[in-house]
Amino acid sequence: MRKLIVSMCTVAVLGAMTAFVVDAGVPNVTGKSVTAPLAGGNVAPAQAQAKGYSLTKLATATAAFNVTDHSGTPPNVPFQMLVWRGDNEPFHVRPGTMLYVPILYNSDSPPVVGNYPDVTDRAALLDYWYSQEEFGVVYTNITVDGQVTSLGPDYLVGVKFAQPLPDTAMQYMTVAAVLTPLTKGQHTVEISALATGDAIQAVIGGNFEFSVVYTVIVK
Repeated sequence: MRKLIVSMCTVAVLGAMTAFVVDAGVPNVTGKSVTAPLAGGNVAPAQAQAKGYSLTKLATATAAFNVTDHSGTPPNVPFQMLVWRGDNEPFHVRPGTMLYVPILYNSDSPPVVGNYPDVTDRAALLDYWYSQEEFGVVYTNITVDGQVTSLGPDYLVGVKFAQPLPDTAMQYMTVAAVLTPLTKGQHTVEISALATGDAIQAVIGGNFEFSVVYTVIVK
């Protein structure tokens, strides 16, 4: 039974890979935007609404695509969405293009990990994502041209759907970020996460840690 959890990779929860992250309670991690000198690609504040899109609105618009293998038509949003496409080919964008970068997601499609919460209950969502008894997130990082930003609780959003997503889910949660436009040239965007919660260990038999690097060419 397949399920996508790392936003950039196809993951088999009962088998190959799987993604999540850990700590008891809300972690001692704060969203920290680090300026990439002269190269753009800065992490926008979690509450920013670039081009009229909040992180929640972006999650709603992209969830149906993100729970698939990304071989279909990307969602119609005014951002370049960075996702794993299997070939790791560079993303080619025009100057001024903002990027939407999901790091990690979890939906309530089978197999459900732990006691999946009502994602509209903020306290329950945070507890589930960071609790060592559940998902147990340690970190979700994005690194742009060597500049690391650790995405804290403010970057975690959850959305509900009236109709099921392609993976049959009705609820979806994700940590993601919007990046300001990169300068002309070639850039790297790396996403990484670590999960050690009891619930994810029960599913995959151990901790989960991953790192994926994208190449973005602006011209």
